[in-house]
Amino acid sequence: MESTEAMSNRKSSVKVRTPNYTLLVTILGPNYTLLVTIIVPNYTLIVTILGPNYTLVVTTQGPNYTLIVTTLGPNYTLIVTTLGPNYTLVVTTQGPNYTLIFTILVPNYTLLVTTLGPNYTLLVRTLGPNYTLIVRTLGPNYTLIVTILVPTYTLLVTTLGPNYTLLVTILGPNYTLLVTILGPNYTLLVTILVPNYTLIVTILGPNYTLVVTTLGPNYTLIVTTLGPNYTLIVRTLGPNYTLIVRTLGPNYTLIVRTLGPNYTLIVRTLGPNYTLIVRTLGPNYTLIVRTLGPNYTLLVRTLGPNYTLIVRTLGPNYTLIVRTLGPNYTLIVTTL
Repeated sequence: MESTEAMSNRKSSVKVRTPNYTLLVTILGPNYTLLVTIIVPNYTLIVTILGPNYTLVVTTQGPNYTLIVTTLGPNYTLIVTTLGPNYTLVVTTQGPNYTLIFTILVPNYTLLVTTLGPNYTLLVRTLGPNYTLIVRTLGPNYTLIVTILVPTYTLLVTTLGPNYTLLVTILGPNYTLLVTILGPNYTLLVTILVPNYTLIVTILGPNYTLVVTTLGPNYTLIVTTLGPNYTLIVRTLGPNYTLIVRTLGPNYTLIVRTLGPNYTLIVRTLGPNYTLIVRTLGPNYTLIVRTLGPNYTLLVRTLGPNYTLIVRTLGPNYTLIVRTLGPNYTLIVTTL
C-alpha cells in the first residue's frame, strides 16, 4: 500500500455545483498543480504549474476573450491576450533582455515591440491601413525609424553609429527631405517642397560645403566650398540672370553677373594687385578696368558705337588717353 505521504502528494478533486460550473484541481506532485474552472459555458480558467519555475495560465471570459500566460522559467514569460475578435496582445519574454509585444486593437492596428538584448529594440506600429511606424535599434548607436502617416508620407531615420544619421521625410508626393551623415563632418540634405524646388547641402569635410537651391524652374543657387579659401556661388533668378562668385584662394575672386540678355558684369582678381572688371550695360556699352599691379591701369569705356575712351597707365609717370567723340573726332594725350 502507498504511504500516507505519497497519497498526499497526488490528489484529485472534482466538484460540480451547477450544470455550467466545474472545478477541477489536480496535484501530481509537490510542484505540479492543474486548476480548471468553468463558471459558464464560455468561461474557462486553466492554471498549470510544471515546476517551481513554470506556470501556464489560460483564461477565457467569453467566446471572444482569451488570456494566456506562460512561464517556462524565471526569465521567460509568454502572455497572449484577446479582448475581442479584433484585439490580440502577445507579450513574449525569452530572457531578462528579450521582450516581444504584439498588439492588434482593430483590424488595421498592429503594435510590435521586440527586444533581443539590452541594446536592440524593434517597434512596428500600425494605426491604420496607411500608417506604419518602425523603430529598430541594433545597438546603443543604431536606430531605424520608418513612419507612414498617409500613403505619400514616409519618415526614415537610420543611425549606423554615433556619427551616421539618415533622415528621409516625404510630406506629400512632391516633398522629400534627405539628411545623410557619414561622419562628424559629412552632411547631405535634399529638400523638395514642390516639383521645382530642391535644396542640397553636402559637407564632405570640415571645409567643404555644397548648397544647391532651386525655388522654381528658373531659379538656382549653388554654393560650393572646397576648402577654407575656395567658394563658388552660382545664382540664377530667371532665364536672364546669373551670378557667379568664385574664390580660388584668399586673393582670387571671379564674379560674373548677368542682369539680362544685354548686361554682364565680370570682376576678376588674380591677386592683391590684379583686378579685371568687364561691365556691359547694353549691346553698345562696355567698361573694362584692368590692373596688373599697383601702377598699371587699363580702362576701356564705350558709350555707343562711335564713342570709346581708353586710359592706360604703364607707370607712375606714363599716361595714354584715347578719346573718340564720333567718327571724325579723336583726342590722344600721351605722357612719357
